[in-house]
Order: sequence, then C-alpha cells, then structure tokens
Amino acid sequence: AQMQELERTTADQDGRRVAKLSTYYTQLWLQMATLAGEEVDDSLANALLDAIRDAPDSPTVFLDACGQPVEKVTPERADDRPYADYWSRVARANNLLTRAVRSGEIDLRELKTAYLDTFRTRASRRNRDSTVDHLRDLAVLMGNGALDALAADLTRAAEAPT
Repeated sequence: AQMQELERTTADQDGRRVAKLSTYYTQLWLQMATLAGEEVDDSLANALLDAIRDAPDSPTVFLDACGQPVEKVTPERADDRPYADYWSRVARANNLLTRAVRSGEIDLRELKTAYLDTFRTRASRRNRDSTVDHLRDLAVLMGNGALDALAADLTRAAEAPT
C-alpha cells in the first residue's frame, strides 16, 4: 500500500522521479509492518525516515527506476521557525518512536523529552490525546509496559499547570 501511495504522488524534478510522503502514514506503515513481521529493507526505511526528519512538513524522496525510494530530497528551509501544524512538529518525536520500534531499542527518556517539547508548542488537547493514544496502542501491540508508562507520564505532564 505504501508503494502505491509513493507511485501516486510521483512527479518529475530535474529529470528524476520524486515522491512526496505522508509523514503520519509513512511512520505508521513502518511501525505496523515491523510489528507484523514484514520485511522492510533498512535502506528504504532509513531513506523515508531521513526525509521526514529533515522536512516534516514536506518530506520528499527520489525514486529509482523501479519506484523504490533511494534518497531524500534535501529541503530548502529559510529559517528555524517552528512548523505551523502539530503533525509536522511532532514528526521528530514520532520519527524517534518509529526508529525505536524498528530497532527494538527504546530510549524512553529521549522519547519523553521529544514529545514534551512538542506538547509545549501550540498542541491542542486533541493533538496530545491522539499521540498518547497511539503510544498506548503500541504498548499493547508490543507488550511493552514502559511505553504505557511513558503515555501516562506524558498525560500527567500535559495536564500539569505551567
């Protein structure tokens, strides 16, 4: 399904084929494919995640002749202002989470810091709840109580007065 989405968003740029990624769906696909035991080539996953890390509001990858992502398109960003929408801002934390799910090595302190940094920027309760619910779902799917504890910590921190 992810490859079909890449093909649908393909365009030509300077004689090369490029595809625009959906940050959310790409990360979700990589997480669920990993948990389902599907083989996702590390170079493919890394190309997708690197593109999201470097340009969460418009991640784009170059495709090879077979339609496989081979490298990220280097973004041109004029400034360091925060991204306008929550999903672009939380992409960094979600990227860390996706890499952790793929590797099986979860650094809870790093994840907590990344999510709290995002929660401190114009994040609505609905945004935060969506993120925490996803962490709880992953905790159940992975049988990982630490992720569930992280979700509880994030909920408490988000509700605490500043």
